[in-house]
Amino acid sequence: MIARAVRIDARRPASWIALGAAVAVAAGFPAGGAIVPALACGGLLVVAAVGDLLPGTPRDQFAGARIAGARILARSIWPLVGLLGGGAAVGAPFAVVAALVGGLLAKAACLVTAILVGSTRRWAHARPTVGLPGDGRGEPWADRVAMGSMLVAMAICYFLAPELGGWYAVLASAWLVLLAVPRATLWGHDASARHRLIHSAVGRPRPPGTAVHAARSLAASGCLLGWPAVVALALGGGRGGSESGPAAALGLLVASAAVAAGAAAVAERRRLPADTPLAVTAALLAGFVARTAQVP
Repeated sequence: MIARAVRIDARRPASWIALGAAVAVAAGFPAGGAIVPALACGGLLVVAAVGDLLPGTPRDQFAGARIAGARILARSIWPLVGLLGGGAAVGAPFAVVAALVGGLLAKAACLVTAILVGSTRRWAHARPTVGLPGDGRGEPWADRVAMGSMLVAMAICYFLAPELGGWYAVLASAWLVLLAVPRATLWGHDASARHRLIHSAVGRPRPPGTAVHAARSLAASGCLLGWPAVVALALGGGRGGSESGPAAALGLLVASAAVAAGAAAVAERRRLPADTPLAVTAALLAGFVARTAQVP
């Protein structure tokens, strides 16, 4: 089943995006250290490859969870093979091993989520399991965790320990990839039918599944995730315009949202799968983290 799923996923742009990004990340990592960024890169690359299975809901409880688990395993092969290939090309530095561990941890988290979702009867209809406010489809616990963590990160990274300022940008971008981008671009197993219905409408439709909706949704999510940095910037927290200051975090957040919105527009125009914007955003963020790890 996994081998068949791998052949099917070879037609997904997200699979090749995750594979190429994994090779680049593995080849570009420094020879030692950078354990935490490597773990983050491995997790982001697996998220990029898993794509629309993140919010997908198995329809047949145990059997559905088993099938979803096999599909998650198949999709995770792409970035893991890319990390191994890139690591072999540069002598397999320790950071690549850490990236593999991060990818395996992310894969395990996806599998556990699929099993829990498939064993709960109330998830009988496909819909995103997490999300930020704005469309009525997000889970309140995810919203509270995201906003609470951003407030804590603002206090620590910009006032109590300014030397950790760069972590605010990492946390904000991670929430964007894990919550905001799927909420804006992924809409369950009926996405293809909705896509055909939208494009058969007259005028410029704005319902979920369109690039216009994705842009507006990502803009709203970016404001929700970025306002603590705006407050810190106004109060003079952190190091201002430095590489780890609130201005830099806002710039990365805006850039990530813009990339996701642009990828959603291209995906709609080219009739690409709905999870392509998620793959592009996660892969670019993984590349940014890998590049940051090279800076002494």
